[in-house]
Amino acid sequence: RVKIEEGKTYELQSSVHATEMALSSENGIDFIVSQDKHPYPNDLDCTYELDFGVDSSDAARVARIELYYDIEEAFDFLRLRSGLDENSTYNVLSGRHSHPETFYIPVDENGIASLHFTTDDKGRRRGFYAKISGENLSKSDCDIGWFGSHCESSYCLQRNALLQTAGGNKSESFAGRVISQDLNSSIRSMPWAPDGGCMWEMEPEVDSTGAIRLILNNFSFDLEPHSVNHVGDKVIFASVGNEQNTELFVESCENDEICNFPWQTGECSEGRCAIRNRIELADIGANVSKTLIRLVTDRNDGGKNFSGVDFDVHFVQSCPASNCANADGSCDAGLCTCSNFIACDCSCDGDGDPDPNITQDDSRYNPLTIGLGLGSVVALLLVALFLLYYVKKKSILLKAREEDLNRKETQLMAFRLGTSKFGD
Repeated sequence: RVKIEEGKTYELQSSVHATEMALSSENGIDFIVSQDKHPYPNDLDCTYELDFGVDSSDAARVARIELYYDIEEAFDFLRLRSGLDENSTYNVLSGRHSHPETFYIPVDENGIASLHFTTDDKGRRRGFYAKISGENLSKSDCDIGWFGSHCESSYCLQRNALLQTAGGNKSESFAGRVISQDLNSSIRSMPWAPDGGCMWEMEPEVDSTGAIRLILNNFSFDLEPHSVNHVGDKVIFASVGNEQNTELFVESCENDEICNFPWQTGECSEGRCAIRNRIELADIGANVSKTLIRLVTDRNDGGKNFSGVDFDVHFVQSCPASNCANADGSCDAGLCTCSNFIACDCSCDGDGDPDPNITQDDSRYNPLTIGLGLGSVVALLLVALFLLYYVKKKSILLKAREEDLNRKETQLMAFRLGTSKFGD
């Protein structure tokens, strides 16, 4: 444990050979273990405790850590923590960064922050070098795609606040925006967290229906495709206290028949199932409990880059009218948006524009389905015409019979009175 005094800067190293000069050298890009006598050991599990002391002021106390590092990517990790336990992880670093990268880690209620360094049983690099000092900083409002207590990271962290700048229309139903990284970067691998390397937390909205609606910004749901039976990149929606999770991912495919999840359009394009622009999750219970949104990415992206996720989250509201049209709303993909861009659960009842995500192969637009529907309508019309003809013909026959009976009755009456043509 290192006692950090105000106004002083301290150095931490993975070894005496992991210096600022060594780790900032560009020559390290071709580093080979057999050519260097000073890599860090395998099977390490080290914790560097930083004690900043308890501060009675109202200012936010943070550990300012300036880092140079060269760590075996996706296998060895340096965890920055606001405290000592695993749940306090602020960020995780892996790979190489030869220019100084600075992080501002909030200390816990005991004034503690820490660095936790772990390595696997094979493969080694040169380690890390850190300069550490204490600062008092107020929380910053970050621009789109930036994260951290001082907006210092271009990648989402272990815990993130929902961005309040909407990618689309902002309304009373808007809960926040989820974005995985800076708009000019690619999503990073986070194999250290199989349950989610980045997390966002939503408080419940008691006046909502319990469902949430996702609206993709610029159709941005670009993760490494994988089959339904394989573990890979995904976004997990979990209701606190409910063991059932909802997972969204990009499914690999060979034909349209594979793409049959509700959030998919039903179209297989370039080996991946297309994702709908609007997705509604009904079984979340967002009106009674917190909702956790977790992003999972694995270590193997096959050398390809993916742009990650960017979507707005809305709490779905109850319909204020009998249907979407009467609520002054509009329908898209079968989902109603009421006036003032509020996500609502109104029935579309056929009003609104056709779903642009539905292909002609969709059962609702299938020629066989349409033909059967038209045939049914024609059959019903024929039955109605037959019934109309039958009723009209029966009416004519009844009228003729009535006239015949009246004529015979008149003749009979005349006969009785002796005034018939036969005489007395």
